[in-house]
Amino acid sequence: MVVMTVFAGIAGAIGVIAALRGTRSRRISPYDLLLMTAATHKLARLMNKDAVTSPLRMPFTRYRDTAGPAEVMEDVREAIAGADYLQLIYAYLQQAAQKEH
Repeated sequence: MVVMTVFAGIAGAIGVIAALRGTRSRRISPYDLLLMTAATHKLARLMNKDAVTSPLRMPFTRYRDTAGPAEVMEDVREAIAGADYLQLIYAYLQQAAQKEH
C-alpha cells in the first residue's frame, strides 16, 4: 500500500508540473492513458503470477502451489549471490500482491 501511495504521489506531482509548465509535444488522450494503464497492469500480472513466465522467475522463486487458472503461488528462494536486491524487491511485490487479494 505504501508503494502504491508513493507512486501515486510522484505520478500526480509529475502531472501537475507538466500541466503548469505546458508542453509543446503531442498530448496523451484519455483513451491512450487508459490503454497504457491497462497494458501496464496486464504486463505486471503476467510477469508476477502467470505460469508461462515462471522460467523467468525461477532463479528467485520456488514453486509452492497453483493459485487459480494459469496462476502460480511461489516462495522466495534463499539468498542467491548477486541477487539479494532483486530478491528483496520481488518478495516485497509478492507480499503486496497477496495483501491486495
